[in-house]
Amino acid sequence: MKDPLTQIPPFVASESVGVGGKIGTGHRMIRSMDWKYMIIDMNEELLYNLSEDPFEKNNLIHKKLYESEKQQLMEYYQEWKNLVGDTKPDPSSAK
Repeated sequence: MKDPLTQIPPFVASESVGVGGKIGTGHRMIRSMDWKYMIIDMNEELLYNLSEDPFEKNNLIHKKLYESEKQQLMEYYQEWKNLVGDTKPDPSSAK
């Protein structure tokens, strides 16, 4: 990390199925430098600006002002899903 030539990826992704959970269930999370996008069990979406809201108190998912941030994180999410073969339906297709 101290090497100035080290490239930092634009996002990290994680999946949490919890104790006794099965792969393909549970939460998905995409994190960029300042933003966090999550899809929780029932396909509820969450969006947080971590630089302004580090304790994740204000879900911004329905705020039009942050649509471009949401879209970018969703693109990262699709990239991750394709990479790992995740088959969880997207929130838009589950409604």
